[in-house]
Amino acid sequence: MRVRHPLRFAVPLAALMVAGCASVGPASPSAPAVVAPTSPLTLSEKAFVARAINKTLYQLEVSRLAAQRATDARVRAYAEGMVGRQTRFTDELVRLMSAKGVPPPKGLGSDNESKLHKLAALPPSAAFDQGYVRVIGIEDHQANISMLEQGRRIAVDRELRAFIDRNLPILRRELGVAQELASSLTG
Repeated sequence: MRVRHPLRFAVPLAALMVAGCASVGPASPSAPAVVAPTSPLTLSEKAFVARAINKTLYQLEVSRLAAQRATDARVRAYAEGMVGRQTRFTDELVRLMSAKGVPPPKGLGSDNESKLHKLAALPPSAAFDQGYVRVIGIEDHQANISMLEQGRRIAVDRELRAFIDRNLPILRRELGVAQELASSLTG
């Protein structure tokens, strides 16, 4: 199976947005172009967004794989929903990173790339479905909720705080759905 590159769409989109923003200015050709400055992120905020984008890209790729490999229709539907939500989350985070001058990662990172290739080698099965829901749906959501809560405590940047505040309730809902799905798969 061929694994799609996670930033195939996100990075070009962000580059277009940044390039488009640089050309926005007053209508008059003699007036200087004004681009609204954005405050830079602190070192801890940069570390947070780097962790968040790496986790999101990995979960996006695993969810794409699960959407193709899941044997249970409910798991497949959950994975497809995760692909949509993780894509929106990634796009929003890449836009924020670009606006703050933080370069997005160039890939998944070797550890996540290795895990993804191991998962891609597994055959479709009920065990694959249960593992996906348990790891991505429950364990990763719990870790991501904790990460966003910690990020909320350290974030001083208003846009970063708003990003976290918008996404925490979504993660909590997704965790609940995954927990219900997991209990229906095993029970």
